[in-house]
Amino acid sequence: MGVRRSSFEVLGVQVDALELSEACRTVSEWIAHRDGCRYVALTGMHGIMEAQHDPAFKRILGAADLVVPDGMPLVWLSRFRGRPLKRRVYGPDLLLEVCGQTASRGCRHFLFGGAPGVAERLATILKRRFPGLVFAGTCSPPFEPWTEAQEEEFVATINRAAP
Repeated sequence: MGVRRSSFEVLGVQVDALELSEACRTVSEWIAHRDGCRYVALTGMHGIMEAQHDPAFKRILGAADLVVPDGMPLVWLSRFRGRPLKRRVYGPDLLLEVCGQTASRGCRHFLFGGAPGVAERLATILKRRFPGLVFAGTCSPPFEPWTEAQEEEFVATINRAAP
């Protein structure tokens, strides 16, 4: 994990005090430098509270390269903690912004998650909206706990697609 940016702690979870433009700039830098696999977690207070009851989820948030506030209570808390944010980093806004910035750069994206067919439909909609956008693949895993073998296959599928 890279250097932690300005952040604030909420019940043991570090939240990065970033606006949408800063989060997009960070993701663009990661893509440009191609220095490994990274991920962004978008969370609100519900996610913070889930992390209190689910140690595995808390570890996922703790290992994320960015944890951005996707909820106004976290924005308000950032202000109270001296790291004033103007607005939340809404997940769909982040997705659209990153797609818009990368459409002409030949970046390869992979959509993972959702009900069967949703990722494929979203890829079609995004390609229509952002000509030049490339999807290396999609995957809609089952809504159930995965076996270790399933998880390894999902990782292998993504790696083969080389997003």
